[in-house]
Amino acid sequence: MKKVIYALILPLVVISGLVFANRKIENETTKQPSPKPLSAAEIKNEREKWEATPDGIMFKKWEASPAGKKCMPLKLK
Repeated sequence: MKKVIYALILPLVVISGLVFANRKIENETTKQPSPKPLSAAEIKNEREKWEATPDGIMFKKWEASPAGKKCMPLKLK
């Protein structure tokens, strides 16, 4: 009975070790440098571009509606 249990546990330990080792290698190779933060002018430019998209237009309409005024008491500009 002990041999059967050992025979089942050994492959489980080996496979879990291989999976853990592969996960660690993948995390090391996928690290990328973080992008530099945007300046205030770039943020404003990107916001204006987004506001011209359909999603931005819908957000502006929602923001002006009573439901939007209730949820957003602070102006984010």
